[in-house]
Amino acid sequence: IYATLLLGIIATTTSCNKKSDAPTEYSMLATIVDGSWATGNFTVEFDNSEKAYVENSSSFTIRGASYLEGETRAVITFHYVDGVSKEDFDHVINIKQLFQVPTTYLKSLAASGITNPEEYDASVAIDQAFVANDFVNIALRYPYGESNVKHDIQLVLNQDRENSVYKELYKEADDDYLYLELYHDANDDTKKVEYSIYHCYKLTTTDANVDININDYKGIKILYKSLSDNKLTVFPVKL
Repeated sequence: IYATLLLGIIATTTSCNKKSDAPTEYSMLATIVDGSWATGNFTVEFDNSEKAYVENSSSFTIRGASYLEGETRAVITFHYVDGVSKEDFDHVINIKQLFQVPTTYLKSLAASGITNPEEYDASVAIDQAFVANDFVNIALRYPYGESNVKHDIQLVLNQDRENSVYKELYKEADDDYLYLELYHDANDDTKKVEYSIYHCYKLTTTDANVDININDYKGIKILYKSLSDNKLTVFPVKL
């Protein structure tokens, strides 16, 4: 089952004039493949595994900070290019807007760099979470104030459940779900407005302590501190 953006796949025409030749535009979360930080030159893989050649990829810059060995995730607004084909691709598209979202590997708590989990006590709201294209994709909201303050948000696998800050939520941990812990360090942000963004975590990871075959589970349970009541809670994700 493939999920779409928080509001679903959005299809909008660029004009209400029936005689207009303006193409239909779509917005969705997708994987950017083999992009250059300097020249763009990337392709797109959709969450249904279809691949698209991007005719104007050189118009965009792919930031390396959230880039994983040849791929990253982004919300793109695009239209299909009719009457054009490219060998080895299902579609040819033209991208109007591209917004890269934070993308990293799923890690173990030991390899995450989190030395004191108690300091990662800022809350978040999870509006949506789904697994697609080997990524756990989470739509988050959290208070945000200063643009120069970096929020650190990590999703980790904790092998030491007995000493976890989420210990109380592991009561049913034998229920065939993969349990992952979400940590958020707001770095003393002043919290003026609510910020919404996707964070994506790749399941095929470089961390030797994380060996996950998602097909072995019936779903994921994300453990996190809820923005609504500041309590530790569970967000279930069915596959």
